[in-house]
Amino acid sequence: MELRSETTSIHTAKEHLRQGRIVVFIKNFNPHLQAYFIQSAQHVSDESLGFLLGRGSGKLIAALPPDHIHILDSNVEIHSAEYVENQECKDVERGLILNQIGPEPLAEIINAIHYSAEKAIQLSAVEGVDIVRTRLGGVFASATAVDGAADLCRLSELGACCVLAPIQCRREGFSAEYFREIAREYGLACIDFTELLRFRRSRAGLQKAGCSVRMPTDSGIFSMQLFEDPCTGDYHVALVAGDIRGDEPVLVRLHSECLTGDVFGSRRCDCGPQLKLALDQIITAGTGVCLYLRQEGRGIGLANKLRAYLLQEQGLDTVEANQSLGFPPDLRDYKTAARILTELGVDQVRLMTNNPEKIQGLKSHGIDVVEQVPHHIDASEENENYLYTKQVKMGHLLPDVRGVQKCQP
Repeated sequence: MELRSETTSIHTAKEHLRQGRIVVFIKNFNPHLQAYFIQSAQHVSDESLGFLLGRGSGKLIAALPPDHIHILDSNVEIHSAEYVENQECKDVERGLILNQIGPEPLAEIINAIHYSAEKAIQLSAVEGVDIVRTRLGGVFASATAVDGAADLCRLSELGACCVLAPIQCRREGFSAEYFREIAREYGLACIDFTELLRFRRSRAGLQKAGCSVRMPTDSGIFSMQLFEDPCTGDYHVALVAGDIRGDEPVLVRLHSECLTGDVFGSRRCDCGPQLKLALDQIITAGTGVCLYLRQEGRGIGLANKLRAYLLQEQGLDTVEANQSLGFPPDLRDYKTAARILTELGVDQVRLMTNNPEKIQGLKSHGIDVVEQVPHHIDASEENENYLYTKQVKMGHLLPDVRGVQKCQP
């Protein structure tokens, strides 16, 4: 296995993987800073396996897609990417796994998995190898290093089967730069989760799905249009009122999906009232657009959002809860919103928001935000902490919350 100088670009990492080389992959947001040596299953050899186990912590993770997992017996222990990531990594004796394989070399079993799902049965019998189910959506579906590594291999046209070896056990004081130094020491390409996510998003497609339909609501009459993101399978909705063509800036609301608030009227957040206010204001203005974006829980999804709620009930705020689950405070991206607006013929907007990141997100993708229109909902006993955290930790432009003065744009 030849080891040479690396760059940190996604393209270099993909090329290294295609050449059969090992890449360093960093999960680079707190509190779970982790790093792994990764290699596609089809390129694993005795030499590379020795490197993975010898330079890492001695543990091996086999990341397999659902079509490989389903053939395994029900008594085989299948881990989720989140489970593996949240386990304390303990250094194990070097070579322990290699000594327990039997007559067929482990490298040959892993190498053959790419070509035959049946080989997963053999691999599942190897003690010390964690079998992990990956998600087809990759980094769009999960903010885990395992799904990120599988995603990178798919992008490299190598299939989704890969192996990961934790570089070090988690200890206090590690930094992403520490792991980059390890990559440089061995001449390996090195990328992190955020780089990969940005790369995927920059190449995400968008297509109009179906015709426009008349949508009468309690606020007024809208035209409803559907847009599909083929990378994630998500459908985003544009509710358009009036004639938005012309030279005047269009009143726009970017609303991230919130099942609990929008549908069930949860008082833990201000989402439901914000959506209703936006629709009312668009109808009052006579023209405007409300984009309903499938970014539940600031991008972490409904299941993780509910897990975050449980952590909040134990005393964490919304930012701390997301971080405790291994996510950044906000995973949302506004490139899709910008593309939808462009598709609708809108390039200048008066944006109804309290969130400066939405303004910058649209501007960075070619939409001119000519005015920030405040979009305030009065605080209540149930959502005061939620709004306070948005104001203090996320910089939202809100009125006085718990004695904090109003932020200025």
